[in-house]
Amino acid sequence: MFVMDYVPESVLEAILTSVLEERFPEIESLTEHQKKALHAVINRKDVFAILPTGHGKSIIFQLLPDVCKYLCLSGYSYPHHAIILVVCPLKSLVDSHIRELLNRGISAASLSGEDVDENNLFKGAYSFVFGSPQGSFFLVYLFYNLSAQKFNGVAKRNLAVS
Repeated sequence: MFVMDYVPESVLEAILTSVLEERFPEIESLTEHQKKALHAVINRKDVFAILPTGHGKSIIFQLLPDVCKYLCLSGYSYPHHAIILVVCPLKSLVDSHIRELLNRGISAASLSGEDVDENNLFKGAYSFVFGSPQGSFFLVYLFYNLSAQKFNGVAKRNLAVS
């Protein structure tokens, strides 16, 4: 498992500016609640964000792969290609997230989808893997196998879990 460095708010702020410009150009900046949640996640804190519908809870996790990549490139002990596991109970919401991520050039798959290639899952081909609470056993299995480096040594380099 990675030993994660503490990331100061000023470093995260600079990285967010770049990530938002590149990947989410329609978003000028995050709200204070979003920044606090993202900062806590990056520094391996548990986060429970309660925000009203439409106030950007999803952007908090959608930024993680790019933020981890920038942190890695800046010399922090973060994976260059992070894999984010998302548990979501609503298939329609998962489908919406996947469509949005794919439209932004971010790889994503659902464990309940028919087109999921398990080999690609274990090789770390997806930045986002969505699962349902009912399928959480498989998510634990997937996490265990990725973190244990059982698949071509890719997993340990790629896994960021919050």
